[in-house]
Amino acid sequence: MDSAWQPSGNDQTGFDFASFISFRQMITPGLITVIWVLGFIGITIASVLMIGQNLLGALGLWLIGNLYLRVVLELMIVLFRIYDRLGDIERRGRGM
Repeated sequence: MDSAWQPSGNDQTGFDFASFISFRQMITPGLITVIWVLGFIGITIASVLMIGQNLLGALGLWLIGNLYLRVVLELMIVLFRIYDRLGDIERRGRGM
């Protein structure tokens, strides 16, 4: 059996099924990269298809669309990092 799928107790690097079921372990941060790649490809394809109709609009869609997607996803990452840091602070506070 693959060790990555076994409960890991206090180890933060492995997969902890109990934390996953109780929503303490987040899977979304790992999916953000996949969402960005798919979004980038989709926006690029839409821009290429739009070139024949309006070159400036296609360039604007590609630039603004990808920039907007990146900013939104980075904000999501920041929220997850804040959540992680608050958990660290809580664990340190319990040790006092």
